[in-house]
Amino acid sequence: KATFVGFKDAYSDILVVDKSISGLVLTLRESTEVLDEIHVMAKRPTIQQQVDRLVFNVENTIAATGNTYDILRRTPSVMVVNDEIKVRNQPAVIYINDRKVYLTAQELKQLLEGFSGENVKSVEVITNPPAKYDAEGGSVINIVTSKNPSIGYKGSLQATSTQSIYGKNTLSTSHYYKTNGINAFVNYSYNNEQNYKQDDSRINYTGSAMFEPSSWYSDFKRDEKKTAHSVNAIIDFALSEKNSLSFTTNALLTPRKENLIRSTTEIYGADAVLDSIYWTNGFLDEENLTYLAGLDYSQDMGEASKLTAKANFIYYDDERRQDVSTSYVLPNGDNLTHNSFYTLPAQNSRIYTGQVDYTTALGKWSVETGIKYAGINSESKQDFMLNTPNNQKFDGILSDNFKYTENIYAAYLSTSRNWEKWSVQGGLRAEYTDALGNSITLGKVNSQKYLELFPTFYALNTINDKHSLALSYSRRISRPRFQSLNPYRYYINENSYNQGNPFITAGIYNKVKTTWTFMHNFSLSLYYDWNTNPEELLPFQDNENRVLRYENTNMRFQEQFSLDATYYEYLTDWWLHSSYTSLFTMKNRFIAEESGMQ
Repeated sequence: KATFVGFKDAYSDILVVDKSISGLVLTLRESTEVLDEIHVMAKRPTIQQQVDRLVFNVENTIAATGNTYDILRRTPSVMVVNDEIKVRNQPAVIYINDRKVYLTAQELKQLLEGFSGENVKSVEVITNPPAKYDAEGGSVINIVTSKNPSIGYKGSLQATSTQSIYGKNTLSTSHYYKTNGINAFVNYSYNNEQNYKQDDSRINYTGSAMFEPSSWYSDFKRDEKKTAHSVNAIIDFALSEKNSLSFTTNALLTPRKENLIRSTTEIYGADAVLDSIYWTNGFLDEENLTYLAGLDYSQDMGEASKLTAKANFIYYDDERRQDVSTSYVLPNGDNLTHNSFYTLPAQNSRIYTGQVDYTTALGKWSVETGIKYAGINSESKQDFMLNTPNNQKFDGILSDNFKYTENIYAAYLSTSRNWEKWSVQGGLRAEYTDALGNSITLGKVNSQKYLELFPTFYALNTINDKHSLALSYSRRISRPRFQSLNPYRYYINENSYNQGNPFITAGIYNKVKTTWTFMHNFSLSLYYDWNTNPEELLPFQDNENRVLRYENTNMRFQEQFSLDATYYEYLTDWWLHSSYTSLFTMKNRFIAEESGMQ
């Protein structure tokens, strides 16, 4: 008998075999079948409430249309505010396949917009992350990618165009290839967009020894043009039935990001009469590269035991030039003075991570333990150049060279159990941090060494088919990022700028959550958060010198109560309706550095 896909089976005559046979020929004839009717079935996305997370399953569903950024917008409990992904009114930490993504909000948006939704299996929303995850940050969103289920090749090409004030265009292509031992995926995307921003502001300065009371009215406009390229690749190797190796790489290149800034400020005296006007023209040119390479090893050790090891390297390089020119005139148009300067900031960072995790079963309990190391080396420089009528003059006081190193050593242990209508999970994570920030030019050094413990607890009671109750608690930490510690100044105009702070300390978060779920599609959650020393970008007004600066600083505390309602329902087979409502009250306290008041 001879068989082959797409052909009819062929049989030889009955043979009596007492020795080897050669020269036997069987002819296969093509088999043609006519399909009378084809039905294309699409599944509905489902939402699953687990003991420590909410899972939004989107693979092969209508929710997987568009790009990955669109999927996050549709995910229950997730909100996108000013291009920042948030859960419970706080920025979320993004993971892809349990690997942390080290990107800014804008860079993350570029990455996810170029990643087709058909590559996503599910989105996990973890409001109180368990001990396995880094203790740093707030809620975690873990994007789980899909695997090519069939042997062979599959590819796709996608193009989108969005028009508002300006246009945005994205072109992406994805390719899958699978054999018995290799499963490969490659995605490339190109993004070209232009954005516009306009702000109106008013600043009231009190009187000082040098100036009379005055009010400053500013009209700020910014045009941004940028292009970006993104490449993602995942290659899985099946070394044996119980051993696998996976290589992951991601590169995000922004070769051109230009910002044209125009600002007009009118200054009125105490008598509300126009005193003077100044115009600011600025240009910010930026180029950056982010590259990640990761290697994962997994071994199935049998009897519900598994060993995994991960290693990652992240490289970040950013170069900028900002030109600022300001002209002061009287209300009649006569010139008063003109100032001009430019800055040359640059930043280079390298991040190394390695971790080992082990899971097993002890009786009816599942146990997971692991260790992790994460190291950061970053160097930032800024040259401040003042334009004079004849040449450029270097300003050493406003220039800087900032170096930052951070080493984190972590270990954790967690256990969980399911029985009847209950699921419980608890864990403890310990992290030791050794960080050093050194502003060489300014002579400011910030050294921090500390050990913190982070307990977690979860309980889920499935009362019946319609009702379930869940309770969770976690202790988290918010470490200052090297971007916040760098005292580099970004100028909005000559009298207003953003500035980092090399003396920020880590903040501690305590979070409690309880959730009632009805009919699997409606949930009501009550949260309480108490944060000590949270970091925030706050405005400080210098009335003596007529300067407004925005600086990263630690607040004394922040307290939040929140009541969230989530509901989703299918209006038709192809129309999914979901809604998310959050009612919250927030209180915080900080020191106003200019006055010393709280």
